[in-house]
Amino acid sequence: LASYRDNNDYKFPYFDVKKKIWTPLPDETISADFSPSSKELAYIIERNSGNVLFVKDLIKNQTREIAKINLSEVELKWLDTQKILITEKESQSVASRMWTFDLKTKDLQILNNAGEKRLAISWFDNNSFGLKFSEKDQRGVLSFINRSVAEISEESISTLPSKCAYLGDGKMACGVFKEIPPGVFLPDDYMKRKFYSDDDLYLWSPSVGTKSIIKTGIADQVDFDQLSATGTKLYFINRIDKALYQ
Repeated sequence: LASYRDNNDYKFPYFDVKKKIWTPLPDETISADFSPSSKELAYIIERNSGNVLFVKDLIKNQTREIAKINLSEVELKWLDTQKILITEKESQSVASRMWTFDLKTKDLQILNNAGEKRLAISWFDNNSFGLKFSEKDQRGVLSFINRSVAEISEESISTLPSKCAYLGDGKMACGVFKEIPPGVFLPDDYMKRKFYSDDDLYLWSPSVGTKSIIKTGIADQVDFDQLSATGTKLYFINRIDKALYQ
């Protein structure tokens, strides 16, 4: 599943590895995610009458409307077979709220009534845990969370969730800011591309608190984004040149 901007609109095509073809989701799609089995795809379409949640069965090539979701500027994550997490996009000035949507009962349950400013989340290890960036005491804090979005531990590493990947065996790889320019407000200014980072790539073992720099073999400036791991390989987009690296 890919996403990109085209004439200020987001596009969400998905690629069938067996058939070697791309299939676009509807143009009004604002967020999408695979089911844990990757056999279905959930997506939200933006309409004047209210946003709507759909699920597409990729095996049968059938789409069904699930429910109206009258929330704007949201992203979804399919956490387990029955529940989808819906999160308002991060903001410095507005507290983002989170809900779980139960596909069986159609219940929408809010998880944080007051919301959290500067909220950004990435999920790892089949969504068994995640990294959350949010504001605490007027500073940005990185925390581990479980599938219920409850905090497990607070971490003192200078990065954002999208710059990390899970390697297995309790180890993470993270692109870590060498420095953050004065006056920069994370994650807003980073997401709006008001600055580009020059990162170190760290191997991080959170349980024992150790981290060491990984030799990347890339001499130029690297701003790690959407870092992911498959087997022995890391993949990321370098925001400097917008290219995909292995």
